[in-house]
Amino acid sequence: MKKSFFAILIFILLCLTYNHTIFANTPVDSELTKEDYYKLLYENTKDSNEMILNTVYWSIGSLFTILLVLVGGNVIVNYRLNEKKVEAIRREVINEINNLKIESSKTASEFMTVSLENIKARLDADVRDINKTITEQTQSLYQATIKNIESVSKNMDATLKENEVKVEKTLTQLKRMIDENSARDHKKENESRLRLLEIQGEIDLLQGHPTNALNKFLEHAKLSLELGRSLDYPVKTLLDTIEKCTWIWPTFLPNLIKFCDMLPSEYALQVEKIKENVKKLPPP
Repeated sequence: MKKSFFAILIFILLCLTYNHTIFANTPVDSELTKEDYYKLLYENTKDSNEMILNTVYWSIGSLFTILLVLVGGNVIVNYRLNEKKVEAIRREVINEINNLKIESSKTASEFMTVSLENIKARLDADVRDINKTITEQTQSLYQATIKNIESVSKNMDATLKENEVKVEKTLTQLKRMIDENSARDHKKENESRLRLLEIQGEIDLLQGHPTNALNKFLEHAKLSLELGRSLDYPVKTLLDTIEKCTWIWPTFLPNLIKFCDMLPSEYALQVEKIKENVKKLPPP
């Protein structure tokens, strides 16, 4: 019995070692970005944890199946042995009765009464012994099974908790690194967009399209306000570009007025000039 449990434990450890080896040897494409690498590592960690849990569940199921087979087999064997013993006793009793019938003549009635009582007492004693033996064996096997199951369960619980802590720690680190990378990428993207809007506006001015440039400079100013950057240059650029415009789109005017209302009070003078100059511009 102990050898069977030892073999089962070795099988579980081999399965866990195999899962860990698969996770450790997962190939990583050198051309992946850091973000893709972290996502891949997260997915591999999640898959590995699921494989470990599945292995543990299958191992527990196999253990209970083996224990059930052992208990059932032991009960069946004991039942057959006890059945044979009862049959042997029954035959012995029948033979004894037949012998008593042949040997007894005058005192047959008294002898039969005494013999039957002895036989009945003997049968009762044998039955009690058999039941006691079956009960003791079953109880001993049951207690041993419970102890082994509790031992295996404790070891598995400790392993699962340890793996869970490690996985949670790894996932937390991965999430923090992904968030940091995303924030840096978002900042770089906004910086590039600011520069692009500024360049596009300058190109429109050089091509003689101040109205189109005004649209680019307005987007540039809105993004600068959103990122908390200085608004001195964007506001000055808007004011200078409006002075170069000879007309303005009617649909553009509400966006410009809304942006001016969002500016801090320190730009009140520039806002006033912008609104005055815009009112002077006709539609196309």
